[in-house]
Formats: sequence, C-alpha cells, structure tokens
Amino acid sequence: MFFLPFSPPSTQAASDALTVVKPDCPKKDKYCKGRKEFEDGGSYEGEFKYGEPHGWGTYQMADGSVYIGEFQNGLRHGHGQQSFGKGILTLDNGESYDGEWRNGLAHGLWEYTKTDGSKYMGKHAEGKRNGSGVISWRTGDVFIGKWKQGNIHKQGSFQFNNGDRYVCIWENGEMTGESTYILVNGKEITGSPKQIEKNIQQDEELMEEVGPNLGMTYYVIGQQYLELKRYKLAKNYFELARQYVPASSELSKMVHSQMQILQKELPEEGL
Repeated sequence: MFFLPFSPPSTQAASDALTVVKPDCPKKDKYCKGRKEFEDGGSYEGEFKYGEPHGWGTYQMADGSVYIGEFQNGLRHGHGQQSFGKGILTLDNGESYDGEWRNGLAHGLWEYTKTDGSKYMGKHAEGKRNGSGVISWRTGDVFIGKWKQGNIHKQGSFQFNNGDRYVCIWENGEMTGESTYILVNGKEITGSPKQIEKNIQQDEELMEEVGPNLGMTYYVIGQQYLELKRYKLAKNYFELARQYVPASSELSKMVHSQMQILQKELPEEGL
C-alpha cells in the first residue's frame, strides 16, 4: 500500500517552486521539483531542497528496484514503499529464488530450488504460483501443470522416471474427477484417483512396478499443502506417500526430510 505523501511547507514560494519540473534542481533553490540522474545508472524524480532529494519522490535504482516515498536531505526517510526488479535470493537452508518482483512479492517468471532438491519453473502473481509451471525432482520425475493463487488447478500431468504418465484433474490443490494413468507399454487405467489406486492395488505385480509413482503423487499433494501452511493435511499425504515408497529410495529420503519440517510446525503430533 502507498502512504500519504509528504507535504512541503505551505508557503507560496514553496508551492510555486513545486509546480514546474526542472531537469535538475540547483543548490541555490530552497524548494524545487525536478529530476536527477546518478552515475550508477539510477535516477530520482520528485521534490528537492537545496539540490538534494527532500520531500516526496521516486528513486529508480540501476537494478530495476524502485522506492516511492519520503526523503530528507538526500536520504530515504519516513514513509515509503520499495519494490524490486529481477534478482536472486539465497536462504540459509540452501533454497534459492531467481525471478521478478513487484511490490516486494514474487510476480512474473520464477525459477527456484527447494530443500528437497525440486526445481520449479513458472509464473507467479502477488507472491503465489499462478499460471503454468513445471516441477522436476532429482528422482527424474516431472510434474507439468497450472496453478491458481498457489493451488494446483485444472489439468496436470506427472511424467515418472520409469516412463509412465498420470494425467490428473485438480481443483484447488486436490486431485479430483476423471484421471488416466498411462503405463509405458501404452495400457491405460481410467477413473477417479481412488479408483485408479484401487485397480493398481489389486494387481500385485503392477503394484510393485508403479507403487512408487503413487507415492510421488501423494508426496506432491503433501508438498502443496506444506507450502500453503496447511500442516495437518500435508502430514496425511506424506504418510500416504510412505506406504508406497521403498525405504532405501531417494523419494523416501525426501518424505523423511519434509516430515522433519512438519515436526517443527506440529510438535504435538509426534512425527
């Protein structure tokens, strides 16, 4: 949000001086409204006092960041709002974010790496995933889908490391409706997610072959809820994923690491 602008002294001289924008404001002018270019590529446009930014103005930095607000004697001082241009943010836990910002929030195209090694490439709006995106994991599995205000929404497709695919319909982060599991040999299993899971469970040989893929599916739903801070739902889906994941697999390690994160949020659950 923007704050109410700084008002200069209400003298007639000050009022007249601020009605005309000058290419630069000389030091002799007590009040002036103008524009100044800096050697580093930045610029300032707004109110000046004796040649220095003073009052209300806009400072455009060389990296694309913008500060709109109050200044005093050439420095940012008082109320204002800063937004960033494209940049990279690296956290202490190893996560990295590379993308575009607006008003301090992720907005536009983004690429980032999470603690589980997954990489997301796609669109954001107002700090949340919004639009088309792709997630890939160290396991070789990939998810292609769309998001709406942070939730997976509409059609999404898993491409598993064994060549199988799972085309799903999502609504606000939940798999729902008609879905199709496509085996690498071309055979298809169609129905609701629960029906597909039941059909796979009933075939022991098939279950051994594609069970880990069901585990990855539930892991992704758990991750979805973890990002939305809906911790108990995340826990439920991570526990479902555990049922299908071989103990020595990379995916098992991923599930374990996410459960450790949940432990901090739900200590009473004894995870």
